Amino acid sequence: MAGKDKPVRYFREEDAENRPFVTRYYNPGTHHGALAMPQFMVDELEDHVIPGEG
Repeated sequence: MAGKDKPVRYFREEDAENRPFVTRYYNPGTHHGALAMPQFMVDELEDHVIPGEG
């Protein structure tokens, strides 16, 4: 339910809502949750590395 040519944050929410299969485990909320990062990872990705910095 994601696209090859789209960023990871993009997802076809309407397709997930109207999925052609029955499931008790999947919904758009679980899809969004799977892409959530814990705070330590957000912090690490925001920290810019300077070459030569130890």
